[in-house]
Amino acid sequence: MTSEGRDTSRSNNDPRGLWAAAARTDGWTPTAAGVREAQEAWRRAVESDFPPDGDITCDPWTLMPLATLVVCKVGVTGPPPELVQGVLSEAAVRMLNVTARGHEMTDDEYEEWEERGGEDEDDDAPNYISEPRIWNDIVGIDTIDTRGERYPWMFRTFLRIIAEELRAAGAVPARIIPFLTPDTLAWMAQHGEQYPIDVAFDLD
Repeated sequence: MTSEGRDTSRSNNDPRGLWAAAARTDGWTPTAAGVREAQEAWRRAVESDFPPDGDITCDPWTLMPLATLVVCKVGVTGPPPELVQGVLSEAAVRMLNVTARGHEMTDDEYEEWEERGGEDEDDDAPNYISEPRIWNDIVGIDTIDTRGERYPWMFRTFLRIIAEELRAAGAVPARIIPFLTPDTLAWMAQHGEQYPIDVAFDLD
């Protein structure tokens, strides 16, 4: 059961506390142990919303914390790319309305937010989200501009929105993944960053 149709903002619909734990590790001191703790917490939280046997799954690398970089790039594989491109276009419009605390604003709330000018950091919303593009058999959004900030509750709601739009379009089964083009991988390598391999996790 994915998180579709549920409130995925901070402190809501998190009965096991897995997303709260993932959010607590944000802003950790980037020691090797700290990064590992944050990544393990993120993986557990993602798999709580997207069980591995579901028709919409999510690679835990997607939006996973790294030591120094914030990689806000999301892709989808599985359904026909042209269908997914439309799905992600719809999702991107909604994602622009998501605050740092993971609340998806209504149009009226967004107008009020613009008037406030985002005075509270919990009110932060993305500056810009690029149009999805097809790369091989993957469709991805290459740029989600959060001013270089990492917002776990926002990212959770991004994943929920993508799942909702996939299901609404009948674009299942599908897998949400990080959109890792050669340029992105080269950029990560320049900063000495890489995602952990599965065996690094203790999932018991």
